[in-house]
Amino acid sequence: MRTGSFIVKYRWWIIFLSFMAAGFFGLQIFRAEINPDLESYIYEGMPSRINTGIIEEIFGGDEMILIIIESEDVLNRETLSRVRSINKELKKLKGIDETLSLFDAKRIKGEDGAMIVDPAVSSIPETQENREDLRKEISGNKLVYKVLVSEDFTRTAIIATLEPEALDEDIIFAIQEVIEQVPGEENTFIGGLPYIIAKVAIEMAREI
Repeated sequence: MRTGSFIVKYRWWIIFLSFMAAGFFGLQIFRAEINPDLESYIYEGMPSRINTGIIEEIFGGDEMILIIIESEDVLNRETLSRVRSINKELKKLKGIDETLSLFDAKRIKGEDGAMIVDPAVSSIPETQENREDLRKEISGNKLVYKVLVSEDFTRTAIIATLEPEALDEDIIFAIQEVIEQVPGEENTFIGGLPYIIAKVAIEMAREI
C-alpha cells in the first residue's frame, strides 16, 4: 500500500493520534522544573568550583541582595528615615542573616590614644548644619564613602546577606513587600546574584 493511500484511508486516526500526542507532550510543560542556578551546571570536581567553595566557606558566599535608594541628597531627613525603616524591617525577615546600611556601618577614630567606634549615622540630622557635618564625617569614612554612599550623595545602599537555606524567589518577594510598605519619593532598585537568579526563573516560567 502506497503512503498516500495509507494516509487517506487512516486520516482520521492519524489526526486523532496527532492531537493526542501533542496534548500529552504539551501537558508536560506544567511538570517542568526550572533551574536558573548556573553554578549547578558546572562539574562538581572542577578545580575552580572546588576552590570557590572553599573561599565561600571561609569568607562567606555571594548570597547578597543590594537595595539602592536614590534621591537628590540621601542625607535629607526623609530619605534617611526611609533607609532606617527599610533596614529595620529587613532584619525581621526570615532568610536574612544580617544587613549593612548607614545605620549599621561604623565610624572608627582615634581620640586621646584610644580607638572609638561609633555608628556611621547615629541620628538623623535635624538642621542643615548637622547634615553638612554628617556629610563631612562620611566623606572621611573609607568604610562608608563610595561603598554605601555614592560620591555625590545621591545614592545609598542597603546590603542584605542571606542565610544559606533562604529561597531566592521567596526572599525577593518579601523584600519587595518591605519596600512597598515603606513608601517614599526616592527611587529604589534591587540587585545582587540571588535577585538575578529569581528573576531569571520567573521570566523563564512566564516565557514557557
